[in-house]
Amino acid sequence: METKVASAGETWVAAYEQRSDLEAFGSAGLALFAMALEFGYDDLDTIGADAVVDGPDDRGCDVVYIDKDKGKLIVAQAYTSTKTRKEASASKAASLRQAISYLVEADIKMVPTRLKASAEAVRASLRAGEIESVYIWFVHNCPGSTNVKTELRAVESTANSILKAHYIDYGKPNVTAVEISSEVLERLYTETSTPILVDEPVEFATPSGFRFEEGEWRCFVAPIQLALLKSLYDKHNTKLFSANVRDFLGMRARESNINYQTQKSLASSPDNFFVYNNGLTILTHNIEVAEDEGKKKVKIHGFSVVNGAQTTGTIGTSESNPPGNAYVLARFISTKSEDLVADVVRYNNSQNAVTASDFRSTDPIQRRLVKEMKAISDAEYDGGRRGGISAAIKRRPKLLPSYSVGQAIAAVHGDPTVAYNEKSAIWSKDVLYSKYFNDDLTAAHVVFCYSILKAVEMEKLNLRLKEAGGAMSAADNGKLEFYRRRGSVFLVVAAIGECLETVSDRVIPNRFRLSFGNSTPEQAAKLWLPAVETLSNLNANLVEALSDGLKNSTKVRETLRSFSQLVASLKQPYEPIFKPIREKIVA
Repeated sequence: METKVASAGETWVAAYEQRSDLEAFGSAGLALFAMALEFGYDDLDTIGADAVVDGPDDRGCDVVYIDKDKGKLIVAQAYTSTKTRKEASASKAASLRQAISYLVEADIKMVPTRLKASAEAVRASLRAGEIESVYIWFVHNCPGSTNVKTELRAVESTANSILKAHYIDYGKPNVTAVEISSEVLERLYTETSTPILVDEPVEFATPSGFRFEEGEWRCFVAPIQLALLKSLYDKHNTKLFSANVRDFLGMRARESNINYQTQKSLASSPDNFFVYNNGLTILTHNIEVAEDEGKKKVKIHGFSVVNGAQTTGTIGTSESNPPGNAYVLARFISTKSEDLVADVVRYNNSQNAVTASDFRSTDPIQRRLVKEMKAISDAEYDGGRRGGISAAIKRRPKLLPSYSVGQAIAAVHGDPTVAYNEKSAIWSKDVLYSKYFNDDLTAAHVVFCYSILKAVEMEKLNLRLKEAGGAMSAADNGKLEFYRRRGSVFLVVAAIGECLETVSDRVIPNRFRLSFGNSTPEQAAKLWLPAVETLSNLNANLVEALSDGLKNSTKVRETLRSFSQLVASLKQPYEPIFKPIREKIVA
């Protein structure tokens, strides 16, 4: 990766260079890396396969990513200089104005082919009210500059005007245009390595509390005023959650949104908030407690919420100040042991069902899969547990990320609409979780499904590299045009899943029993790649399922059925391609 122009003191450079999985994305890989730093994404290769759109006619877009779970749209232009420069080109920052225009405003017929699928997906999400925050980024490895910031302010103003003119009836997303320079990348990287960012002393009085210590840790448990939490949030915002595996997720005015319900209860009965809420766990460097006129005077040095980010964020973003009689229970924990800090963060969050896969990590099926995976070479699986932002940045190369695993299983088992549109729901909704993570699922089958996803992503990346090298045939151009459609990767994975009986030349009563034995994920993906490359010549027969953004399950099922019948009719000429796979399949 050509990023070594940064100074020796900038540790983000070394971390980025270790992300070999981002090399195929070129400069766009730097934008993906920044997304991991800022938002904790740990499945960057899968996100990148869908979101990277850079090329000669990208109109200023290198990355367009819609995170429906968090209501985010990220539009990024990325640049990496191989020479020392005082600043990045302001004209590249200005090109983001063009990017936004093509994504949300221009006549869709005028949008370049490379960008059209992204534009359609962005517009559909805006109209559906799925986007609450729009992040417009210029990511580069040069020092920040006033010129770039000036251009980005103009980009932000333009984006706000366009959204107001065309999408005012669908909500008002918050728009921020930001320069992610080398200094910003360094700050973000440093913050991920520092468990407690709010390092100042915090003092408060509490009516009661108790303390105790054991081995390497000390703890003080006491009620604290919600007004204190709000003042801290007003001052420090999400830095309060630096040691947490998740940030405050915001609120949507829906009955199913727990943060919305929490804020309603805070407004209606603040005096009962103490008994309504489970409380907070706060990591600190040191705890001092003194008695004063029947109250306890507490002084803590450092403040990071490791459990209770949603509660703290909900209080912090409330429009009015909580009354003085509103309290929440808090546990303050101090320790000098780095290992213990990691375990405090892990175990406090593994019990929190606020997001996706975290709260499934104690599920017996996940524990079994983690154990089984240890018998497969070059494969690691964390069983739904996400290790936070630091783990996302330094992702182990052998790790099968939980979200990607869930998506792969869903797609292979015939549900590409779920895989693409509901990757979080796979973990949070019992009906979906039990469908894919059941007693029949084995670690070997996880690898089997994941390897199909990796092979499809591999083909798409290979086509992008061919295009960059100017070695594209007409057939390759057709394939890449198909893969630019949002959801196409998971649709192809599902199509291969529908063809497994033809590929294996056997009746398959239960797909969960299929595997390649103890083959590594890399070996399995390479085994699939020739078949993926061959079957992708038929991808035009899958286009109909993508006509509405891979949302119509009936249309998807009909398309997959027709595709599998077509492949069955070609079984004989495809025999040399299918045979190596068939010989490795264990059922």
